[in-house]
Amino acid sequence: MQKSKLLRVILFMSLLCIFWIIYMRFLWGLPYITIFLWHSYLLTIAILFYLIFKVDIGLRFEKKLLFESILIGITFGIIGVILEIKIILNYALIFLLRQAFESEIDLVLHLFKMWFWIGFAEEALFRGVIQTILMMRFPRQIKIYNYQFKVGTILAGLIFGLVHIINLFGGLPLYYVICQVIAATAFGIAVGYIYQETRSIFITSVAHNLANGITSVIYFL
Repeated sequence: MQKSKLLRVILFMSLLCIFWIIYMRFLWGLPYITIFLWHSYLLTIAILFYLIFKVDIGLRFEKKLLFESILIGITFGIIGVILEIKIILNYALIFLLRQAFESEIDLVLHLFKMWFWIGFAEEALFRGVIQTILMMRFPRQIKIYNYQFKVGTILAGLIFGLVHIINLFGGLPLYYVICQVIAATAFGIAVGYIYQETRSIFITSVAHNLANGITSVIYFL
């Protein structure tokens, strides 16, 4: 490994460690902060890849495929609502979730998180960094129906779906997490194609934020 590249790797890992130590030592558990910090951490990783490794994470505005992105977001938002209703009916979580919003600011921050923050942060990392790298590493294309998907796009979608297994540690039932992994994988591949063609995380964030936002509406009905 070249000396300059090794130094960039060391700098990258050091900054990640510093951020994580600050996060766990000083900020974990603080009201209005904790709910944003995990995805802030993901966004920080993406920004560091952009600044240190010069990875093009898709920071460009593009109107191409915007309608398709909106359609994907609405479709998977409806799927998310169906899954959430099943959870609510089986585990009576709706009361507990509503109790968590003790004030108007709690509600506003939750909606901001679901309709903007989570989607943008995850798109920056999973599409902007992971998919970009995988598309360069695996550029071969596979035809699915009438669309040409790069192998890297499909792999990034699979990674995005499998990451949701972590929700098992949050106490969610196994069958729900399995359904979520399947849905997230399909979503990851679908928006992955949008990113593959537009190279814009702003366009894919539209789909992601719509899916999350529509799903979150069920808790306020």
